[in-house]
Amino acid sequence: DVPDDLSPGAALLWVFHGYTGSAASMRESAGFHQLDTQQPFVVVYPQGTPDSRGNAFFNVGYEFHRDQRVDDLAFVRQLTDQLVTDLKLDRKAVFATGMSNGGDMSYLLGSQQDPLVTAIAPIAGTMMQSTAQGFVPAGRISVLAAHGTQDRVTRWDGDPDNRDGWGPYPGVETGLRLWTAGLALEKKTVKN
Repeated sequence: DVPDDLSPGAALLWVFHGYTGSAASMRESAGFHQLDTQQPFVVVYPQGTPDSRGNAFFNVGYEFHRDQRVDDLAFVRQLTDQLVTDLKLDRKAVFATGMSNGGDMSYLLGSQQDPLVTAIAPIAGTMMQSTAQGFVPAGRISVLAAHGTQDRVTRWDGDPDNRDGWGPYPGVETGLRLWTAGLALEKKTVKN
């Protein structure tokens, strides 16, 4: 979504759908397209690649995607570079959010040694153990993580033994401790 009155220096927001989801349904449910007239910014809703099961996904390192060669990090980096150049966007105002697999993708983008995002807001997402292992944030990235303790897909306490088949991942609080310790921040947890 590119507003008609887009000014140079506007922000770019990536919004990633969940596993088996679609860009169209994420656009509809996220509601950012309703905000861009009040606060002009560009929103990108990428469509995940079909995996060997025919389900749309973003390649964040799930166990059953080991055979997939999709490089979503390169895709996001290349399209970000193109959009920043073509639309004269602010390179330091690139943000990412997403639900479930899309939240995982947000974490993956923020965890790179040369992150192209300034802030992430993963929803019901996690960092896979392969990403979390030895992770130290490369720079000052804001993180707003929303996750429910009763989530049965991306479990609050994680799945370090890979019982569910996604691949091992730490619990939500363990993952957030990696960010807060690495960025020398104070963690605030609100439970409802």
